[in-house]
Amino acid sequence: MTLKDKKWKTIKTKIGHIMSVIRKAREFDLFPKNINEGIEDYKLRTKKILDDDATSRFALTDGELQLLMQCDDKLNKREIEIRDLFILQAEMGQRVSKLIDIVRNQNYTIEDDFINCAKTEKGSKAVSIHLNERIKSLIDKYKDTEFTLFKNKQKHSNKEEVRDITIENYITREIKTIAEKAGLTRTHNYQVQTGDTLEERSDRICDIIVSHTARHTFITNRLEEGWKAEMIQLVTGQSKEIIEKKL
Repeated sequence: MTLKDKKWKTIKTKIGHIMSVIRKAREFDLFPKNINEGIEDYKLRTKKILDDDATSRFALTDGELQLLMQCDDKLNKREIEIRDLFILQAEMGQRVSKLIDIVRNQNYTIEDDFINCAKTEKGSKAVSIHLNERIKSLIDKYKDTEFTLFKNKQKHSNKEEVRDITIENYITREIKTIAEKAGLTRTHNYQVQTGDTLEERSDRICDIIVSHTARHTFITNRLEEGWKAEMIQLVTGQSKEIIEKKL
C-alpha cells in the first residue's frame, strides 16, 4: 500500500508511534554510539500544541445559513439535497442517519410544534426538537419530493456508524462548492501546528467548511442562546467535555 492510499491523519499517527519508539530507545541508550556520525544530532519533537480540528472549527451565523437556504438557483439537484441535510444538521444537531430518515419520512412524528425523532440503532436516544421555520419548510418539502441521495450507500451497509462516516465524508467533499456558490466567503483566522511551531492561517469559510461544521453551528448557537451543556448533550449525543470546550 502506498502513501496515496493512506489518509493523512493515519500516516501522522504511524509516524508518531515510530518517533515514540525512537525516543524510548534513546532514553535507554539502545542506539549504536555512531548512529549520528556524519550528520548533525537532533532531538525529535512531536509535542501536540493544538487540536487541528478545533482550531479550524467555526460556526455559521444565522445570516450565512439563510444564504445557503436561498441559493437553489445556483445548485443542481444533488447539491440541493446535500445542502438540505447540512441545514437540518445545523438546526437540529442530529447525526446524518437520523436526518436521512426524516427527509425520507421515516422514524419521526410531529406533535404541536415539536418533531420527535426515534431512537436509532447506534444507540442515540429519542429526542424532541422544537420546529422552527427552516426545519418545518424542509420537512414539508420532502413530503412531496423524493430524497434520492445516498440510496446505494444506505443499501450496502447495515451499520449506522459506517453509513454516517461515509455520508459525512461525501458531504464534506461537496459542501465547499455549495458554500462558495452561496457566497460564504467570510475569512476565518486560526492557527495550525507545523512541527513545534504555530502558524497563523486565514481562509475563506467556504474553503474549510466540513460536514461537522453544521453540528458545531447548532451547539455554538444554542450555547449563545443560553442552553445548558447538559441539554445540548441530551439533544446531540455529544460528550459534555466537547460541549464545554466551546463555552
